[in-house]
Amino acid sequence: MNRIQSKQKEMRRLNKERNFSEKSKAFLENLRLYLFSKGKNSAEIEDIIEELEVHLLEAEKSGKPIEKIIGKSPKEYMEMVSDEMAIDYRTWIKYIAFIILGSFSFTIFRDLLKGSLSYSVLEIVGHIAIGIIFIISVFIGFKYISTTNQSIKKQGLILFATPSKRPGPLFFSFSFVYSPTFNLPASSSHGFDF
Repeated sequence: MNRIQSKQKEMRRLNKERNFSEKSKAFLENLRLYLFSKGKNSAEIEDIIEELEVHLLEAEKSGKPIEKIIGKSPKEYMEMVSDEMAIDYRTWIKYIAFIILGSFSFTIFRDLLKGSLSYSVLEIVGHIAIGIIFIISVFIGFKYISTTNQSIKKQGLILFATPSKRPGPLFFSFSFVYSPTFNLPASSSHGFDF
């Protein structure tokens, strides 16, 4: 798809949004978030949303409630759509790798400025575990938010406060458990001391 076609597609989408009820807009946003949190492909999510937009717009123009399209339970509809889509493992492995490497980068950069690179095995494994716990917590938060009606403040609390508290005890435990340490000298020879 070239740039002009993608711009036209975006303009059509924006024009459709102006005619939707608040209930339809909220449902579409929640469906997008729910499918994202279930690891679905972004392009497929947008295709599903566009198709559903057309059906919802037609239903609203003819005076029908959105329940005629999605049924009585939005959560069940979201689960049904999610079950029909494949999980995009390749993209999510990339996201997870970037998040874990990002968590290491803050520590490594700080230590580079100090001039010493020394990491225990527990610290390395802990960063990976904390990254995975954080990702899982955020996805659970996304799924919960998308299937319930919460205020913006509660959504922020769920997404940011809850995942950030989980790794605290794990970081605290690093200082009490002995683990072999890898020392990377600042010179050109890289050795490991145990």
